[in-house]
Amino acid sequence: MLKGLAFIAVVLITLTYNEVKSQNVAISGPATVTRNFGESVTFECTATGLVLSISYTIGFYNEAGVNVGGNVSTNNLATLSRSLNIANIGSGDVGTYTCRLKSILSNLILISGNVTLQVSPESHVTVDRTPSVSVSNGDSLTLTCSTPAGPSNSFTWYFHQDPCDPNLATFNPWAFTVSGGALVGMGAVYVINSVDTSTDGCYICHVTNGAGSGFNATTVYIVLNITVYPDPIVTTEINGNVTLSCDADASPFPTFQWEKKDTSGSFVELQNETNNELEIISVKFEDAGEYRCVVSDGMLNSIASDVSTVYVPPNGSVIIEPSFLIAESGSSVSFNCTTEGGPDNTFYWYYNISGTVCNEDCTGTDESFNDFLSNINSSINLTLVDTGPILTLSNIDSSVGGTYHCVVINEAGFDIETASLYITPTIVTHPMNVNTTSGTTGIILSCMADSFPDPEYRWEKSSTNEGPYTEIANSEGSTYALGTILHSTNGYYRCIAYTNISNIINETASNPAIVSVNPSGSVMVSASSATVSGGDNVTFTCTAGGGPGNTFAWRHNANAISDGGRFIIESTSSSTLTVTDVIGADFGTYICQVSNLAGSGIATSRITTSPEGFSTISPVNNITLDRGSDITLNCATTAGPSNSIMYDWLRNATQSVCCPLGQNANITQLVEQNSVSRVGMSSDLELTSVNASHGGTYECILSNDAGSEALSTSVFIRPYFVEEPPDNVYTEVDGNVTLDCNAESYPYPSFQWEKKNDAGVFVSISGETGRYLMFSSVTTDVIGEYRCIVTVDELDSSITSNVTTIHGTL
Repeated sequence: MLKGLAFIAVVLITLTYNEVKSQNVAISGPATVTRNFGESVTFECTATGLVLSISYTIGFYNEAGVNVGGNVSTNNLATLSRSLNIANIGSGDVGTYTCRLKSILSNLILISGNVTLQVSPESHVTVDRTPSVSVSNGDSLTLTCSTPAGPSNSFTWYFHQDPCDPNLATFNPWAFTVSGGALVGMGAVYVINSVDTSTDGCYICHVTNGAGSGFNATTVYIVLNITVYPDPIVTTEINGNVTLSCDADASPFPTFQWEKKDTSGSFVELQNETNNELEIISVKFEDAGEYRCVVSDGMLNSIASDVSTVYVPPNGSVIIEPSFLIAESGSSVSFNCTTEGGPDNTFYWYYNISGTVCNEDCTGTDESFNDFLSNINSSINLTLVDTGPILTLSNIDSSVGGTYHCVVINEAGFDIETASLYITPTIVTHPMNVNTTSGTTGIILSCMADSFPDPEYRWEKSSTNEGPYTEIANSEGSTYALGTILHSTNGYYRCIAYTNISNIINETASNPAIVSVNPSGSVMVSASSATVSGGDNVTFTCTAGGGPGNTFAWRHNANAISDGGRFIIESTSSSTLTVTDVIGADFGTYICQVSNLAGSGIATSRITTSPEGFSTISPVNNITLDRGSDITLNCATTAGPSNSIMYDWLRNATQSVCCPLGQNANITQLVEQNSVSRVGMSSDLELTSVNASHGGTYECILSNDAGSEALSTSVFIRPYFVEEPPDNVYTEVDGNVTLDCNAESYPYPSFQWEKKNDAGVFVSISGETGRYLMFSSVTTDVIGEYRCIVTVDELDSSITSNVTTIHGTL
């Protein structure tokens, strides 16, 4: 047994040795193959000298030892080959490959020589800070370059102080250096220890290997940094010169734009001021204000400097509006102090009753305002009353009249301007009203006023409160004696308090004192009465003596009348009332009442209105009744007075008998002549148990001294039988028969006789349309049943009689 095992081992050792000794594995082609990304490549591996009785595995392996392709052969092949095809080469395909042969039996591995797939970096170079990077001056910067291409890449850094060309498609190192560029580093990482203006610009990473080259670029910019700021405060004089300076570090080289704050508080660009210095030559007031420079790097980045304030003194530019003000006591006033100097002006308001503060120029060029104030206060007592550009005084009186001084101060100096406030006279005691009668004596009117300066007085009189007022001679002083009162003394008296300021008269009138005389017994209305028709206009005029201040009020019966609509009231020293487009209800008493502070009086007038156009009849439409019914016809009017209205009811008048005034005599005459039938003389006409004789047209005539109105309606009576034909009539041959269809209506009815035919249906008898149906020399054809149809077409009404049977006898 052991001998057998030993024999087998010897055979295996012998086979392995012979197997390895005779075998060879190789990859055909060059040791290095170059390609570009996206292309394809195929490697061929061949193993020879294989033992036919042994199975083998052959395959390709990458640098990491990963099998990327292999197969198994049978033991009948002495040569075995394997292909590795890489389509669309990517970054993971770059590197070295080997072909390995492995015996299944012995597990021995035979490795070929290396073959390298090298890919060009063209268009596959990356710089980590592209397309640009901004760095503060003095900071360090690290740039890193990478590529998926290779292997055996070489990295070179080139630099130029200009920004990179964004359209750079190719890179030639030699041409780049000739045009001013420089090689500055090797390796994938390039470090700038301290960025400054000598290191800002374009950096290009150039990568090469055996397959080709590629590049990428980034531009290093220096972040904007202002190095020189304009002075925060600059003071100058009018017509002086000012220079503001600003400087900055930046890459690209910065540009400058000066701005000034406008009245809305926003900074706006100064046209053509794009240097790092702003020169203001021959300074004017409008040059005062806040300035700043805005620095830009051409890459939409900008920063603004701190604000520089240019102060211009207010000298000679301080204005108070108004400079001269006359105001009423109790009102509120405002003075507005402005200056063209500035900015950041401070305003102080001082008060003294009178006197000037400055005889000459008040500007503070040689001394501070506090020193100036100390110097003048030794002779003029100034009181500080407010601060700010606007001085507002509320609820003023004479105690605040005087002189106000506005002091304007800024960093460049100060100035003073003066305004005056005068208070118009205010009446504090008004003359009192007087109600009196003629002959009274000893009445004195008085008033008192307050103002700045103190007022003078005179007295005026008017017949109306509104004026015009006439000055009373020799009436100077705050009191005035009326003397003996006459009716003509009545009127409005007032005192005028006034001041004379620089030939400007300021005067105030007191409330008028009303001296009233009682008007009782003097009130009159122009017409005591009027008779009018509908649509007419009527006017009353009311006058009165006494006064002043007579007021007029109108009433209709007990109701007050106001101006408007159809009533027009116009009142001055007298009053007119016009009633337009008169209606019936306007009848009655009109009262004019006149009043003043001393008493009142009245006068009256009356209106009688015609019923024409203001009357109604009911029922309005024609009415149809059955015999025996009751009905009341009514005639009404809004005209009046009611006791002046006369009523006449007429029946079956062929034409209107209404006529102008005095128509009652005419109606009586017509009745006597049987032309019409008078059936009533009150507003209601009662018809009871009516029959056809009541039918007809009824006319109601309403009349008074102002006019008349005629209205009509019709009463219709439906047909009814007074007596119906008998149920049976007996006659002999050749005898005579008469049937009577005794029916009435209004209007008069029509008749139609019918006979029942052999079919049992009643049919009209031709030509038999009268009340009576008559037969003479009766024949057998007459024998039968008959009935009468009574019709009033106007009423769409008909009735049918009972059936009469005509019997023949032997």
